[in-house]
Amino acid sequence: IKKDNKWSDLLTEKALAQNAMPYFFGKEPIGDDGLPEPIHAPISDIHVGAETTSFNVFINNGLNHIVRINASGEHHAYNAVAVCLCAAEVKTAIEFGRIKSDLKIDMDSFEASLNKWQQRDGRGKQEKIIIEDGLPPVILIDEHYNASPVAMRAAFKALLRAPIAEDGRRIAVLGDMAELGEDVAKYHTDLAPDLLEANVDLLFAAGPNMKLLYDRMPENKRASFAESPPDLCEDLKKTVKAGDAVLIKGSRGGAEKPKMQVLVDTVKSLSHK
Repeated sequence: IKKDNKWSDLLTEKALAQNAMPYFFGKEPIGDDGLPEPIHAPISDIHVGAETTSFNVFINNGLNHIVRINASGEHHAYNAVAVCLCAAEVKTAIEFGRIKSDLKIDMDSFEASLNKWQQRDGRGKQEKIIIEDGLPPVILIDEHYNASPVAMRAAFKALLRAPIAEDGRRIAVLGDMAELGEDVAKYHTDLAPDLLEANVDLLFAAGPNMKLLYDRMPENKRASFAESPPDLCEDLKKTVKAGDAVLIKGSRGGAEKPKMQVLVDTVKSLSHK
């Protein structure tokens, strides 16, 4: 359970009600005495770069682990710490006979595996698209598989960190977020300040709910709107140039192929190779 989370007390209560032992990771909470409260896997020294994230974590096995992952975002560090804690606790349980298994867990090898981990297509993978030899690449941040307000904000931060050329632009290509209930309009319009904070230069929007966000943005940042992602392809293809960074993100939709994938394919088609 992530300790520095507003739901941690509720999750702990639910776990204990099921006779489950909660293990905690995250930033150490500060007690009433002003001192940190010990948890199972405290994280510190998180450094987020344009393409990587590194952090320190001290796990119950008494070792301090320095981990680097090939993904940009503090949330990736927390996910990796949760995996580290699970591996360490399973290793301990096997060694003390609480779990009968022939599984061998080497934490050094485990860290090396995390270092090799790569984000998948549609889930934050970054690619450099060469439009013309000798010119800066287009940085494509491929988040087309799914979306939520929290994930959108994390993706905006990744777009802000992406390197662009001196005359490059940050371009957000966003589709509707699904399954948000009766407050769906507010969830979309509330993203406007976060987009502006990410220094987004142009917004392409697809879908009736994302139109609400599109209309909230300053006029000079509204690049194009369409009811469906395929209808944005031509405008996007004409707009993207060398040195830009392009984020593509939206909910998957119910079709066999994620709705926003066609826009990813459009940017990739600009490659001269």
